[in-house]
Amino acid sequence: MSQKVPSVIEKTQEDLKKDAKIRELWMKNICDHDKHAKFKIKETYDFIIVGAGTAGCVLARELIHGIPNINILVLEAGGPNVHANAAPIQTGLEDGLNYDGIKMISSLKLCREIFKQPPLSTVYNVKEIGINDNTNGDDISDEDWEKYVLEKSITTFHTSGTVKMAPESKGGVVNHRLQVYGTKNLRVVDASIFPYIPTGNTNAPTAMVAWRASRLIIEDYTRKNSL
Repeated sequence: MSQKVPSVIEKTQEDLKKDAKIRELWMKNICDHDKHAKFKIKETYDFIIVGAGTAGCVLARELIHGIPNINILVLEAGGPNVHANAAPIQTGLEDGLNYDGIKMISSLKLCREIFKQPPLSTVYNVKEIGINDNTNGDDISDEDWEKYVLEKSITTFHTSGTVKMAPESKGGVVNHRLQVYGTKNLRVVDASIFPYIPTGNTNAPTAMVAWRASRLIIEDYTRKNSL
């Protein structure tokens, strides 16, 4: 490898103390199962958002700030992980690492350090899978990392356009206000409404769709409740 991959930045004692305080608060507030077990679903909500990804989180935030005193329920799927079959190696990595590949190695180094920290290493006993199979354990050279990335990198796909916004006569599923044809009070707000698949990453366009949808929903809600 011609370019040296930067190692993880070492933390000072002050940083470690701050991390310990954050972990303490995390264990107390987030992992308090008894506290969360008291959560009760209401009989009615002003809005129900299915999916807490980019679009769901942006939409919920904008609605909460845009409409006073509303109740929103955000639902997110759970259950076991499903591992897809391995896809072909990423274009651009076949003949050696490019800039993105070097960044991938840096991120892997950082992830290994994160996994060693409590509560991941102590409470949840997080273990690495696969990295040590073809390397020298903790003593991994940049050349070993390069080999690992080239062997293990796969493509990922951001599916979009399956519920496109277009006239119903042209195969559209939602109208220009993201309302599903033939239904009431149902909108689709995510990458599936794209009439055309973006050439870049879909995260930012999806957030934009959610922001725009929040304005449409607030307009309709305000108009309906002012009558």
